[in-house]
Amino acid sequence: MIRSRGIPVFVAAALILLPSVAAAQEEPTLLTWAGTVNVKPGAGPLFEKAFDKYNKPLFDQLVADGKVTSWAMGYELAGPGGYDYVIWITAPWWAGIGEVEAAFVSQYEGLSEEEIAEMIEDWAAAIEPGDDQTFLLRHKVFNANPDTDWKFLRLSYHTVKPGHGGDLMKMYKTFWVPIYDQLMETGAISGYGMAEQAVHSDGSFTHQAWITFNALADLDKVDQAIEKAFSEMSAGDEVARKIAFMKTIKPDTHFDRLIRVWKRSE
Repeated sequence: MIRSRGIPVFVAAALILLPSVAAAQEEPTLLTWAGTVNVKPGAGPLFEKAFDKYNKPLFDQLVADGKVTSWAMGYELAGPGGYDYVIWITAPWWAGIGEVEAAFVSQYEGLSEEEIAEMIEDWAAAIEPGDDQTFLLRHKVFNANPDTDWKFLRLSYHTVKPGHGGDLMKMYKTFWVPIYDQLMETGAISGYGMAEQAVHSDGSFTHQAWITFNALADLDKVDQAIEKAFSEMSAGDEVARKIAFMKTIKPDTHFDRLIRVWKRSE
């Protein structure tokens, strides 16, 4: 949840990310401001109505003005739970995140007392207070095709041992990036990447890998490509990879989320 001057602004999000640019990005650094939110029983439609009224126009204007690259909102289909809705907005550098914060401040300051009271009433009718989380994520690898549609996001969370972040990125770029590049060429996925926490607000993970795709059936193609890559690996390379992984990742910390993207920037 993004907050502006003590007023809740429900920009929730599942962590991470998805800018609408066409090539792998390392410069400029892309950051995602994300959060999560729970709604009161049966209040999903009220939340979506408030989001469309207060947040969506602001987000769309930020994209139109070129101040941010994308935004999205979704809900979890599978995973550990903990929230009902997730929303995120991605921008270049910290300056871009500053534009987001400034836009919310400007929106708030432009409201009359009656409009502020109405906004608070609308959010309060939908939101279950006290359970939100906020994240700021830095993208280390980003590659996406802006000309393809996508409705799903799969997130894979990892906790890296101190000092081994570079080792994780090396393994990711060596093994996973070629697989995902091939899947993008065939249209099975529309994007992939890896992010880390820019502000350490959640101790359950340090890095987050992601892919976007248009249909759940596409995951069959993803699984087949991964199985093929493993089958073509020599016994020695497989052992070396497992050893490197165990040295890099804290055991029993990995988990996944599958997100249905409900609304997003066009």
